[in-house]
Amino acid sequence: MIDAGYLEKGVTGLARAVDHNWSQGHFGCALAATWDLCVTRGLPAGAEEALQEQLDRVIEARSHLFEPFPAAEAEPELVAEIPALLEGRLDVLRHGGHDAIYSAFALDGLRTRPDMATPEIIEGITRLLEGVLDLGPEGQLWGVPVEEEELGPLATSETELVENALRTATEFDPMYYEIQGIVGHLLTHTHALVMLSRLGYPEVARTGWEAARRHAARVRLLHTHFDKSYWTPVDPPDADPLSPEFWAAERDTLADSSWGYGHFFKYRYQFYDLLRYVEDPVLRQRAIAHMPLLIMNGFKAQGSNPEEYMVPVESV
Repeated sequence: MIDAGYLEKGVTGLARAVDHNWSQGHFGCALAATWDLCVTRGLPAGAEEALQEQLDRVIEARSHLFEPFPAAEAEPELVAEIPALLEGRLDVLRHGGHDAIYSAFALDGLRTRPDMATPEIIEGITRLLEGVLDLGPEGQLWGVPVEEEELGPLATSETELVENALRTATEFDPMYYEIQGIVGHLLTHTHALVMLSRLGYPEVARTGWEAARRHAARVRLLHTHFDKSYWTPVDPPDADPLSPEFWAAERDTLADSSWGYGHFFKYRYQFYDLLRYVEDPVLRQRAIAHMPLLIMNGFKAQGSNPEEYMVPVESV
């Protein structure tokens, strides 16, 4: 069974991220998500041990994020400050929905570890969220004005919300390494909203559905406005990504680039958890077939920066 210390470090990583850069919150989420994955799915021992081995590498490489806070008495009532920050603010799409993503994992971790709801930890988490909330909406996607988005229908249920996101994501066939940050975050953003709901904040989560709708529209811009010939198809894995066989093959090849800001870990948990909400059996199987995007075995993008592969169709 995975050590609960990984969840503790996940919450710690979220609370310390703001002292470095808002994007560093990815790594606290990676630890918390992997703990959730192991606890909820009961992985085979070989797979769980290999996942922990990789988490240990993340912790060692980014030790500045996981230094324990000084011991202090918990004040569980302070947790309410986190959803309070989100009220009326999740309707705007900010950098892949990380306002919802970070808050969902923070609240999930603090529910399991209420002893960590100390003033210093809560302050760190709320400062991180305030930093993301202050980023404001993005006005363009690699030079394409977001006003060119074609909004789909607004979901009327969590099942519709999840199925709309998965249908949009799986329209890519094949999947491409270069777009994992946008397409993958559509799923993790959507997952964070249903996660917030089941944690007891359905009204706060519901305000984020409009941002998820815009996120899906932004993914569709990738189809209509960019030249896919510049992109690199994702290699499908040879084994189930939750199996010991997968990890035996990947154990020695994984490196910092494979961690992809924690995507390698949290995409995995959030994808499988999203499937709980899917009622369409055909969509479920299609989503599973497209799982390589959520695995991210190394980053094989052509070029060294987005300008080299996010080429607008009009300029080709």
